[in-house]
Amino acid sequence: MSRDKVFISYSHADRALLGEFKTMLGPVIKQGKVVLWDDTQIQTGAKWRAEIEAGLGAARVGVLLVSDNFLSSGFITNEEVPPLLKAAGEDGATLFWICLSPCLWQHSPVAEYQSANEPDKPLDQMSKAKRKAVWQSICQKLLRVLDHEPQPAPVPAPTPAPRKSGTPPPLLKVPRAAPAPAPPPQPQPPPFNPHGRWQVEVFALVRSTLTVDFYPNGACQGVQQIPFLGTVPFQGSWAYDLYSHTLTMQGMTQFQPFMLVVVLQGAQGNGYTGLGMDGAGYQFTRLA
Repeated sequence: MSRDKVFISYSHADRALLGEFKTMLGPVIKQGKVVLWDDTQIQTGAKWRAEIEAGLGAARVGVLLVSDNFLSSGFITNEEVPPLLKAAGEDGATLFWICLSPCLWQHSPVAEYQSANEPDKPLDQMSKAKRKAVWQSICQKLLRVLDHEPQPAPVPAPTPAPRKSGTPPPLLKVPRAAPAPAPPPQPQPPPFNPHGRWQVEVFALVRSTLTVDFYPNGACQGVQQIPFLGTVPFQGSWAYDLYSHTLTMQGMTQFQPFMLVVVLQGAQGNGYTGLGMDGAGYQFTRLA
């Protein structure tokens, strides 16, 4: 089955915000540039589970309207989200999530994906006018994913002014400068191998330093030095995705569960720099 639709996964408690999203997409839906599928299209008496599975199978883009209602829905998190995550990893589909309300999205699978809006500015906390501006930006991003965002029109070349009668043509043409040679390819940073002990500096509003032991079996443990709190031990598990250069750590501190997702951006000295999904900067330095 070809993937050509945009599947929207949402909680029925958030139907009003779903309506705002579809209203903003209205012009491109009418033009046939975007084909949406959500469960409002299931006809009375139809086999709703089969309809949802067919919609998931045809999804080129999966849009998740994430809220506390969404994350607490067993059907959504068990039946709708896993096929979309699998399609994003195996079939080239795109996952696109939007934060509707304050929720614990950091402790869900969507934490590994970039949100289409700022999660710390949920849509239901905004005025309707501000929401419209955010919906417009989100829809433009969706159109770029679908290759329907209009490109700027080419600037026409200026028309040369006609020569006056009797004016001789120029004797020489100025040659065009030769194109500059392409720069040599930059060496790629060595692959990240986290096994061993690392120091991780966190550049956030409150700076902190972690000392972490990464074990080959996927376990990790260490301590975090936090101003005013002192040393906080933690333990958990880690995973590294070679294709997206994403390091994920999750586990428990003595206070609460944690999840850390960092996209590594390059090598620096004997370490790496990265950007966390929480917006903080990270500097990894190998100790052993």
